Amino acid sequence: MNEWCTLKIMGGEQLSQEERARYARHLILPEMGEEGQKKLKKSSVIVVGAGGLGSPTLLYLAAAGVGKIGIIDDDKVDITNLQRQVIHSTTAVGSLKVESAANRIRELNPEIEIIEHNIRLDVSNALELLSDWERSNRWHRQLPNKIYNQ
Repeated sequence: MNEWCTLKIMGGEQLSQEERARYARHLILPEMGEEGQKKLKKSSVIVVGAGGLGSPTLLYLAAAGVGKIGIIDDDKVDITNLQRQVIHSTTAVGSLKVESAANRIRELNPEIEIIEHNIRLDVSNALELLSDWERSNRWHRQLPNKIYNQ
């Protein structure tokens, strides 16, 4: 997972009855169980780009129960995005991708904290934007290689 996003463990709490029902399939897995689900709940992930790769990533992170999700993107939803950027909908055309993605995540899992950054990640702002995250996804087309090659 560390090749495309950040996973940072934060302070913890117990699972509610609703969360136990929501994540029941995770809880029965010996490799996951309640402790694994609590780790996901206490985790934070930042995704650079709410486009073709970021869209399904964000949906799966939210569905899995990651407790805090950050989104960095400076683009707006265009109708040409909809066939591959599955987090966005027709009603979101013209809106900011970070807002569209955050709204969809809230619909899917309202318990998740979402941090929206409507900005393009570049060398001048990477340290500030990523300072609370251990890493970020490496596959984003806009991400300068020199951020990771220092």
